[in-house]
Amino acid sequence: MDMTAVRDGFVAAGIPERLVDELLESYEEAKRRFHLRDLRPQEVEGGRFSEAVFRVLQHLCGQQVTPLGKTLPKVDKLLVQFENAAGQPDAVRIHIPRTLKLIYDIRNKRDAAHLGDEIDPNLQDATLVIGNMDWVVAELVRLHHNVGPDEAQRIIEDLVTK
Repeated sequence: MDMTAVRDGFVAAGIPERLVDELLESYEEAKRRFHLRDLRPQEVEGGRFSEAVFRVLQHLCGQQVTPLGKTLPKVDKLLVQFENAAGQPDAVRIHIPRTLKLIYDIRNKRDAAHLGDEIDPNLQDATLVIGNMDWVVAELVRLHHNVGPDEAQRIIEDLVTK
Protein backbone atom coordinates (compact mmCIF):
# COMPACT_ATOMS: atom_id res chain seq x y z
CA MET A 1 0.00 0.00 0.00
CA ASP A 2 1.11 3.53 -0.71
CA MET A 3 1.58 5.07 2.73
CA THR A 4 1.38 8.63 1.37
CA ALA A 5 -2.37 8.82 2.01
CA VAL A 6 -1.90 7.56 5.58
CA ARG A 7 0.92 10.05 6.20
CA ASP A 8 -0.98 12.96 4.71
CA GLY A 9 -4.10 12.08 6.70
CA PHE A 10 -2.26 11.93 10.01
CA VAL A 11 -0.49 15.24 9.36
CA ALA A 12 -3.78 16.86 8.30
CA ALA A 13 -5.30 15.61 11.57
CA GLY A 14 -2.67 17.62 13.47
CA ILE A 15 -0.24 14.86 14.41
CA PRO A 16 3.31 16.28 14.25
CA GLU A 17 4.96 15.43 10.94
CA ARG A 18 8.20 14.17 12.49
CA LEU A 19 6.30 11.71 14.72
CA VAL A 20 4.23 10.52 11.77
CA ASP A 21 7.40 9.94 9.74
CA GLU A 22 9.05 7.98 12.57
CA LEU A 23 5.91 5.90 13.14
CA LEU A 24 5.48 5.04 9.45
CA GLU A 25 9.17 4.45 8.80
CA SER A 26 9.41 1.85 11.56
CA TYR A 27 6.06 0.34 10.52
CA GLU A 28 7.06 -0.03 6.87
CA GLU A 29 10.48 -1.44 7.78
CA ALA A 30 8.94 -4.00 10.14
CA LYS A 31 6.41 -5.07 7.50
CA ARG A 32 9.13 -5.32 4.83
CA ARG A 33 11.36 -7.46 7.01
CA PHE A 34 8.45 -9.63 8.14
CA HIS A 35 7.49 -10.47 4.57
CA LEU A 36 11.14 -11.25 3.81
CA ARG A 37 11.14 -13.57 6.88
CA ASP A 38 13.87 -11.44 8.46
CA LEU A 39 12.20 -11.70 11.83
CA ARG A 40 14.52 -10.54 14.59
CA PRO A 41 15.25 -7.02 13.23
CA GLN A 42 11.58 -6.39 12.52
CA GLU A 43 10.80 -6.99 16.19
CA VAL A 44 13.32 -4.26 17.03
CA GLU A 45 11.40 -2.01 14.62
CA GLY A 46 8.34 -2.81 16.72
CA GLY A 47 10.09 -1.16 19.66
CA ARG A 48 10.88 1.93 17.58
CA PHE A 49 7.27 1.96 16.38
CA SER A 50 6.01 1.80 19.97
CA GLU A 51 8.22 4.69 21.00
CA ALA A 52 6.90 6.81 18.11
CA VAL A 53 3.25 5.97 18.83
CA PHE A 54 3.69 6.64 22.57
CA ARG A 55 4.77 10.15 21.57
CA VAL A 56 1.80 10.48 19.22
CA LEU A 57 -0.47 9.52 22.12
CA GLN A 58 1.22 12.09 24.34
CA HIS A 59 0.40 14.69 21.68
CA LEU A 60 -3.20 13.52 21.25
CA CYS A 61 -3.76 13.60 25.02
CA GLY A 62 -2.39 17.13 25.34
CA GLN A 63 0.59 15.95 27.35
CA GLN A 64 4.16 17.14 27.01
CA VAL A 65 5.66 15.13 24.16
CA THR A 66 8.97 13.49 24.99
CA PRO A 67 11.43 14.84 22.39
CA LEU A 68 12.88 12.35 19.93
CA GLY A 69 16.30 11.30 21.17
CA LYS A 70 15.18 11.58 24.81
CA THR A 71 14.13 8.58 26.89
CA LEU A 72 10.40 8.09 27.35
CA PRO A 73 9.03 7.70 30.87
CA LYS A 74 8.67 4.10 32.04
CA VAL A 75 5.89 2.32 30.15
CA ASP A 76 3.85 1.68 33.30
CA LYS A 77 3.91 5.43 34.06
CA LEU A 78 2.83 6.19 30.48
CA LEU A 79 -0.07 3.75 30.79
CA VAL A 80 -1.36 5.53 33.89
CA GLN A 81 -0.99 8.93 32.22
CA PHE A 82 -2.97 7.78 29.17
CA GLU A 83 -5.64 6.06 31.28
CA ASN A 84 -6.21 9.37 33.08
CA ALA A 85 -6.42 11.46 29.88
CA ALA A 86 -9.85 13.05 30.11
CA GLY A 87 -11.99 13.25 27.01
CA GLN A 88 -10.07 10.66 25.02
CA PRO A 89 -11.66 7.53 23.57
CA ASP A 90 -10.88 4.18 25.17
CA ALA A 91 -8.67 3.31 22.19
CA VAL A 92 -6.32 6.20 23.04
CA ARG A 93 -6.56 5.84 26.81
CA ILE A 94 -6.41 2.05 27.13
CA HIS A 95 -6.29 -0.18 24.05
CA ILE A 96 -3.47 1.37 22.01
CA PRO A 97 -1.16 1.96 25.01
CA ARG A 98 -1.59 -1.62 26.25
CA THR A 99 -0.97 -2.95 22.74
CA LEU A 100 2.22 -0.88 22.52
CA LYS A 101 3.35 -2.28 25.87
CA LEU A 102 2.98 -5.78 24.46
CA ILE A 103 5.00 -4.89 21.35
CA TYR A 104 7.64 -3.17 23.48
CA ASP A 105 7.86 -6.13 25.85
CA ILE A 106 8.43 -8.54 22.96
CA ARG A 107 11.33 -6.37 21.83
CA ASN A 108 12.81 -6.05 25.31
CA LYS A 109 12.10 -9.39 26.95
CA ARG A 110 12.38 -12.00 24.23
CA ASP A 111 15.06 -13.25 21.84
CA ALA A 112 14.69 -10.19 19.61
CA ALA A 113 17.19 -8.21 21.61
CA HIS A 114 18.71 -10.73 24.02
CA LEU A 115 20.03 -14.26 23.97
CA GLY A 116 17.30 -16.75 24.79
CA ASP A 117 16.77 -20.42 25.49
CA GLU A 118 16.93 -23.16 22.86
CA ILE A 119 13.47 -22.55 21.37
CA ASP A 120 13.45 -19.75 18.79
CA PRO A 121 10.33 -17.61 19.34
CA ASN A 122 11.04 -15.21 16.48
CA LEU A 123 8.31 -16.33 14.06
CA GLN A 124 5.56 -16.37 16.67
CA ASP A 125 6.76 -13.09 18.18
CA ALA A 126 7.12 -11.41 14.79
CA THR A 127 3.60 -12.49 13.79
CA LEU A 128 2.22 -11.10 17.04
CA VAL A 129 4.14 -7.83 16.68
CA ILE A 130 3.14 -7.24 13.05
CA GLY A 131 -0.51 -8.03 13.72
CA ASN A 132 -0.55 -5.58 16.62
CA MET A 133 1.29 -2.90 14.64
CA ASP A 134 -1.29 -3.26 11.85
CA TRP A 135 -4.08 -2.88 14.40
CA VAL A 136 -2.53 0.22 15.99
CA VAL A 137 -2.03 2.01 12.66
CA ALA A 138 -5.53 1.03 11.53
CA GLU A 139 -6.98 2.29 14.81
CA LEU A 140 -5.14 5.59 14.43
CA VAL A 141 -6.54 5.88 10.90
CA ARG A 142 -10.03 5.15 12.23
CA LEU A 143 -9.74 7.80 14.93
CA HIS A 144 -7.56 10.51 13.40
CA HIS A 145 -7.78 10.51 9.63
CA ASN A 146 -9.30 13.38 7.69
CA VAL A 147 -11.02 11.33 4.98
CA GLY A 148 -14.53 10.03 4.54
CA PRO A 149 -15.62 6.72 6.07
CA ASP A 150 -15.36 4.78 2.78
CA GLU A 151 -11.79 5.95 2.16
CA ALA A 152 -10.80 5.28 5.79
CA GLN A 153 -12.27 1.76 5.49
CA ARG A 154 -10.27 1.14 2.30
CA ILE A 155 -7.06 2.35 3.97
CA ILE A 156 -7.67 0.15 7.02
CA GLU A 157 -8.35 -2.91 4.86
CA ASP A 158 -5.15 -2.24 2.87
CA LEU A 159 -3.15 -1.94 6.08
CA VAL A 160 -4.28 -5.18 7.65
CA THR A 161 -3.95 -7.38 4.57
CA LYS A 162 -0.67 -8.61 3.13
